Amino acid sequence: NHSRKGYIKVIPDPALQTPEKASVLRVNNLLYQLNSISHILLSLLKSENPGTIIQQILRDILKQFKAGRTYIFEYDYERETQSCTYEVVNENVSKEQELLTDLPLCMNRWWTGQIQAGNSIILSSLDELPPEAEDEKHFLEIQDINSLIVVPLVARTGVWGYAGIDIVDGFYN
Repeated sequence: NHSRKGYIKVIPDPALQTPEKASVLRVNNLLYQLNSISHILLSLLKSENPGTIIQQILRDILKQFKAGRTYIFEYDYERETQSCTYEVVNENVSKEQELLTDLPLCMNRWWTGQIQAGNSIILSSLDELPPEAEDEKHFLEIQDINSLIVVPLVARTGVWGYAGIDIVDGFYN
């Protein structure tokens, strides 16, 4: 009887060997998920009665991300304004939708420029905002936002708005 000996060696995933690589992987995964959500929301907004379905999707996103607030903003390019058209909040978070109606696009030029260029905005902390986004930082601070994820909503005609997730209690990592 021959006795065989062997061993098992666990080789870590190279993508997860450093915190920086793990962070990039998480962000890419989030962008993929949020892009999928963007397409779903666009389809629903084109249906006859999307309100109830969209509210449920936003509630699901709120739970999945343990967020304080999820929302959709739509642009009105003729009037050069943006309005929060859908919002779902955690029980400990104040609703902001009524205050976020017909806001001039020029009040947050950096933010609007990013979204209209098709860029997502992912902030683990508001301190990550560039100096030219000082107005945006102040506006987010008064809403008690610590971290956020925002993705553009895009149709064939271009960017028509954005969907966002705000972390109010704690921070997104």
